[in-house]
Formats: sequence, C-alpha cells, structure tokens
Amino acid sequence: TDEQQDILRQLREETSLLSIQFTQNVLAATNAFILHLTDESDLEGMPENIKEMGRHEARQRDLDGYVYTLKGPSYAAFIKYCTKRNLRESIYMASASLAFQPGDNNNTDIVRQIVNKHREIAQLLGFATYADYALSDRMAENTHNVYDLLDRLLQAYMPKAQQDIKEIAGLYYADNQISPSSLSPDDPRLFQPWDYPFYANKLRQQRYDLDPEELRAYLP
Repeated sequence: TDEQQDILRQLREETSLLSIQFTQNVLAATNAFILHLTDESDLEGMPENIKEMGRHEARQRDLDGYVYTLKGPSYAAFIKYCTKRNLRESIYMASASLAFQPGDNNNTDIVRQIVNKHREIAQLLGFATYADYALSDRMAENTHNVYDLLDRLLQAYMPKAQQDIKEIAGLYYADNQISPSSLSPDDPRLFQPWDYPFYANKLRQQRYDLDPEELRAYLP
C-alpha cells in the first residue's frame, strides 16, 4: 500500500542517516586517539622504519618523540613490533572499543537503532529477519545456506587455526618463562589478543628467517 511504501521510505532514509553518523563517529574516534611516546626504551627492538613512522606522525602534530594512531598502517606496525606488552594492550583496547566508549562518538545507541530499523524493514517486506531480506536476491539465497557454508569452513580451518594459536601462545609463554598450566582464568599473564600479532611475527622470523619489513626495500 502507499502507506507501507511511505513507512519503508522513511525507515530507509533514517537508516541511511544513522549509517553516515556511525561512519563519522568511527572517523572522529580514530582521529582522537594517539599513543604518544617519549621514552626511547618503549621502542626497543622496533625496526627503524617503524620508528620513523612514529617520529613523522609526532612532527606532524608538533610533538616530541613518537606518535602512533589507530589508522591501519600505524596500528598494524606498532602492535606487530612493539616489545612492550602494556603498550600493545593499550592500542589494541583502543581499537577494539573504537567508537563504543562513553562520549560524543559512541555508536552503541546508533547500532541499536540501525538493527531495530532493519528489523522493521524486513518485517514490512514479509521477511522474518533483515538477513533473510538481504540474502533474498543474492547467490546465498537464505541464512541456512550461509550458516551451512560457515560451518563447513569452520570444520576445515579450525584445526589449523587452533594449532597456529597453540604454537604462537607457546612461544609467548616460553619467551616470558611462564607455565600456562599454573595460571588462573583471570591471570593477566595469560596469552591475549594483543600478544598475537607480535608473537606471530616473531615465530615467522624464527621459523623462516623472514621479516616483512626487510622485504620493503625490494618492493615497488
């Protein structure tokens, strides 16, 4: 009916505006965070080009020392090469909670509104969920097919992923002389997500004598 079409149009316009606000909040939160370091020991063991990245960012902001941000190249390089666990945790947690902290850039309520409006759109069009609506004209066709594919991928890749994590966590525990069997579930020394990039890279270097940063000189 015309009334339903008007409601649908209104819901889509509101969803579009909310999506724009979501993106703007992510960008603002990304730009608001900096990790400013002035102690040279905090960069111990870092490749020189990663240090220079931090120096350049600091100069751009008229700051001394080094600055690292949540923008892709800066974040990825820092969490992969920083030897200081507390600093890796700091930048990881800032990234993981990006635009979901109290303040002007908090997307929590925006996500809730988008989800609710998606549900209204789907039900208005005769679908049980927004996922069913979104998949109706795509190759996957329905949520059952999506979950079937994901389950098959999980079965295929999970054993190798678990083995990789076990090896990387093993290097972390060995490196820090920690016995994982002696740790309680809430022990801060447990292997954490902010440890993964650093020790995955370290294991790669040990196993293959390969450092991606050294290859940059040979790549265009």
